[in-house]
Amino acid sequence: MAIRNDYQAGTVSITAGTTALVGAGGANWTAADIQPGDTFLVENLVAVVAAVVDSTHITLAEPWTGTTLSAAPYRIRYQPDGSRYSAALRDMVDQLGNGNILALSGLTGALDEIPIFTGAGAMTLISKEELIRGVDVDVKVETLADRAAYDGQATGYSVLVGDVGDGRSAIYFKLSSTLADWSDPAYLTGANGTFQSKGAYSGATAYVIGDVVLQNGSSWIARVNTTGNAPPTLPTTSNTQWFLLSAAGSGFVFRGAYSGATAYLKDDVVVSQNSSWIALQATTGNAPPTLPTTSNANWQALAVRGAGDVSGPASSVDSTPAVFDDVTGKQIKNITYAAFKTAATLNNVDNTSDANKPVSTAQNTALSLKYDKSGGQLSGKITLNFNPNVWGIDASVFPINLAAASNFGITAGSGLIMVTDEGTGCSALFICGGGVTTLVAQTAATFGTVAGGGPGYVRLGYDAGSGAYYFGNFATFGITIRLVAIKTRPSA
Repeated sequence: MAIRNDYQAGTVSITAGTTALVGAGGANWTAADIQPGDTFLVENLVAVVAAVVDSTHITLAEPWTGTTLSAAPYRIRYQPDGSRYSAALRDMVDQLGNGNILALSGLTGALDEIPIFTGAGAMTLISKEELIRGVDVDVKVETLADRAAYDGQATGYSVLVGDVGDGRSAIYFKLSSTLADWSDPAYLTGANGTFQSKGAYSGATAYVIGDVVLQNGSSWIARVNTTGNAPPTLPTTSNTQWFLLSAAGSGFVFRGAYSGATAYLKDDVVVSQNSSWIALQATTGNAPPTLPTTSNANWQALAVRGAGDVSGPASSVDSTPAVFDDVTGKQIKNITYAAFKTAATLNNVDNTSDANKPVSTAQNTALSLKYDKSGGQLSGKITLNFNPNVWGIDASVFPINLAAASNFGITAGSGLIMVTDEGTGCSALFICGGGVTTLVAQTAATFGTVAGGGPGYVRLGYDAGSGAYYFGNFATFGITIRLVAIKTRPSA
C-alpha cells in the first residue's frame, strides 16, 4: 500500500499535562481515517494517539509534555499497515496464551463429547447424554439437615437438596475434603412464587422471601429473609428487605376521640373540641390546636362545631356549678363549691344594700364571707325584720369615756339598756319607757337611776326637753362604759 502523507488540516489546541486534543479550522480526523497508534507531532515533540473520539477530538496515550497549545499548526503521521498488522497479531497471541487454547488442545475428543470449562485455563469433556438427562449428582436429600451426613466427603462430591428452607432446590459441592466445606447453593428452582400473608408487620417475626405484611396501610413483600427490619415509610417504595406491593389509599381513616398516647398517620381523622381534625403528617402526642385556631403543623380542622353553641367539658359531676371559661360567652367549665363560694362574695349577692329583709341561707352564707362572726365588730345600727314586730339594736362598739360630772346621751326610744363599767366589769340591766327609768339588776353597786338617786355613781336619767335618756357620771373621777340599747319603739 502506498505511503500516506502526514495529515495537517486545521489547527489544534491542548493544555499541558492533559490528553485531550481538540481540532479546529477544518480538521476532520474521522474523515482522515486517523487510527489509534498514529503519531501526533508538533514543536519537535511526538505523542501517540490512543483513541479518536470524533472528527475534532483525540485522546493521547500519555499526558502532553509540551507547552499549552492554542490554534497551533500540527501534523499526524499515519502508522504503516505492516506495523498495525504486527501489533494486532501480537495482541492475538497474548490473548490466546492465557491457557484456554492450551486446555482445549489437551482434550481428546470423542463422539457426543462436549468440552466445558472447569476453571481458568482448565477444561474437561462431558457427554451429550448428561446434558439431556439433567443434573447428575452423587446423592439427593430432602433438607439441608440431611446434607450433614455427607460433610466428610471428598472434593467435588455433590448433593442435591430438595428444599433448602425457602421452597427452592439447590446443588452443593464439596470445595475440599475439610469437614462441611460446601460451596454456595446452585439453585435449580426460583423462589416460591405464592404470597404468604403474615398480617401486620412485627419486628419480632422472622420473615422469608415472599412473605407479605401490612404496614401503615400498605402491603409489602419480603425480598430476602429478614427479622427486625421494617418496610420503609412512603413515598419510599423499597429498601434492602422489602418491596412495595400495594400502596395505602388516599382516603382518611377515622380514629375516634383524640388521644395523646395514640400514634396517628397522615390522613387519620380525630374528634377534638367537638370538631373533626385530619392529620397532616404522622404524629404522636401533638394535639389539634385550640379553637378558634384551625390548623397547626400536625392538624387541619375538617369540620368545626357550630359558632352559636356553648361548649362545655367532656364530662361533669351531677349538680356541680358551671361558670364561663372565657370572654366569648361560648365556653363554660366546672368549678367546685368552695371556688363558687369564693366567687359569690357579698358584693355579688342581690339586695345586700337593703338589710331590712329576711335573712335566707344564701344571704347568711354571703354575709359569712363578708364578716367574721367569731371576732368581728359592727358599727352603727342594725335593724332586723322579724315581722310583725320590728326590733332595733343600738350597740356601743367603742368605749364611752365619761369625765366626772359629765353625761352621755342615748338616741330616743323605749326598751332595754345593758351597760358595763369597763374598769370594774360591773354590768347592769335597765328598763326605760315613757320617761321612767328602772334599774332591774346589777352585779355590783356601780349603777343607779337619776330619779332614784343611786345607789351607784353611774346613773340612767331622762331629759324631758330632748325626750332622750342619758347616763351621767356622779363620781369625782372619770369612768369608761360600754352599752347596748334594745329599743322596742323609736320614742321615749
